Amino acid sequence: MQDCVFCKIAAGCETKNPPGVVYEDDACVVLRAREPLAPQHLIAFPKEHADDVTKMPPNEVGELIAMLVKMGKKWNEGFRLVVNTGPDAGQSVRHAHVHLIGGAKLGGIA
Repeated sequence: MQDCVFCKIAAGCETKNPPGVVYEDDACVVLRAREPLAPQHLIAFPKEHADDVTKMPPNEVGELIAMLVKMGKKWNEGFRLVVNTGPDAGQSVRHAHVHLIGGAKLGGIA
């Protein structure tokens, strides 16, 4: 999608305030959040556009989550995985993505 920021990042076209990419392979990108909610806040998304995780094949959603769990294991005190799906859930970028949040004691909802 032309105006999707995650598609632009995946294509290497995002140049305004380039995000901190920490991992990339043929299928996905993981980057540091521009507005982190905790000391460690990563966002993983597929390179191929899907509006949200309900539009992705289940195995690809599982691969994203499995990769983030592996990354989160180094945060000994725990982490949170968050998938916002749709505007009512707070999804601000209409491209499927999963947040990995940790590095501090996390409050809020379960």
